[in-house]
Amino acid sequence: MYPATLLPAIELRASKFTKSRDALALKNLIKAVRLLRAEAPRLFEALDEEAGWLAGECDLYTVGSIAEAAGELGAGAPAFWEALCRRESFERLLSDESAEGYEEYAAKLAWALCVSGNAGACGGEFLARAWEIAKGGEEGLSEEAQGQMAEVEVFAAAAGAELKNASPPAPASPGVPGIVRAELAAWPPKARADVLSAALTEAGFEHARRGSVPVSGDGRCLKVSMFSEEKMAVVDFLGPGRLLWGKGGAGTGSEDGATKRRQALLRDAGWTVLSVPHWRVKSDEEGFDNLLDWLQERIDK
Repeated sequence: MYPATLLPAIELRASKFTKSRDALALKNLIKAVRLLRAEAPRLFEALDEEAGWLAGECDLYTVGSIAEAAGELGAGAPAFWEALCRRESFERLLSDESAEGYEEYAAKLAWALCVSGNAGACGGEFLARAWEIAKGGEEGLSEEAQGQMAEVEVFAAAAGAELKNASPPAPASPGVPGIVRAELAAWPPKARADVLSAALTEAGFEHARRGSVPVSGDGRCLKVSMFSEEKMAVVDFLGPGRLLWGKGGAGTGSEDGATKRRQALLRDAGWTVLSVPHWRVKSDEEGFDNLLDWLQERIDK
């Protein structure tokens, strides 16, 4: 079943389950939306209406799932974040060490705080506490949560937040991996990279390939597809895994939350970002010419 038919059903039930305060049903709805990778504004509006209940009474698993989905899908949910970032709310959530997936969901909360722009909530205490809990159980974290923790280090450093026992930053240079999850690595498959690189060169944009660039004061880096240090410009290839569901199906919509935060960090660090969605990079003659025209319009600005 496609999001076009499933989402209306999800959003219709969202208001019903939030008003009835059915936490189990909400968790299942959130899981479905994450799997679809589709924007669900009415769902998060419904969650906002019950923000006090979610932050004040629901368990870490429920709140962590919602926070992760809100961050991943780039949902606003201002009332939810405001309620969650109150000291009494996060202290309640993080004090129950017997909670299901305690360290796992602490990691997800830390990541969601960074991606949503709330790393500095309560002077950074919420993030620092969630990080410390997740770090304490790091060996038992899932691969996804470990990747999120690596991203937290970059996002937090860029926001000026201090984390205990954070990994030392990797140097910035071509070919040196930055700290970022595999699906956000921003390195296109070689065939597409060759096409994109050729088009950029023909458009007059000299560049290095497969590198990492600094985005924080301590030198932490993010991987980038291609970049020019002279122009302080980054070409960010957007593969299907970094785009939400759109009119053309999976991976054809807007950037997901982590990609938006990632690009914001690059811009804040002084880099100009040129986003290139995967469906624009085609190797046939007509497709290449269209890509070249599209790139030239943006490079010449």
